[in-house]
Amino acid sequence: MISYEEWRIAYAKQALADLLARERLLQHADVPDCQQLHFLQMACEKLCKAYLCGQGVDPETLRGSHAYNQRPSAHHRTSAVRTGDPEGQRRPHLGHEGASLSRPQD
Repeated sequence: MISYEEWRIAYAKQALADLLARERLLQHADVPDCQQLHFLQMACEKLCKAYLCGQGVDPETLRGSHAYNQRPSAHHRTSAVRTGDPEGQRRPHLGHEGASLSRPQD
């Protein structure tokens, strides 16, 4: 059986590979921004999984699904109640904030 530490290291290595792939995509202006942002998203997910494995979360609960990462956080639930949106119908819009993640303009 693979240890939590080995899972942590494997997820971290996968995250690094995704970030390196993103860097390569950024070198090609003809590649749509959504592609490099997808690699950034995957890297972030794997970094979270690496962290969670390091904190003792069973790696089996992290495999094969994005469900663990997509659960609403306590912050999201509290914010939704404060803003009068207890059902979470209004989702944060990734507009202006997302633009800063895109390819730098010359």
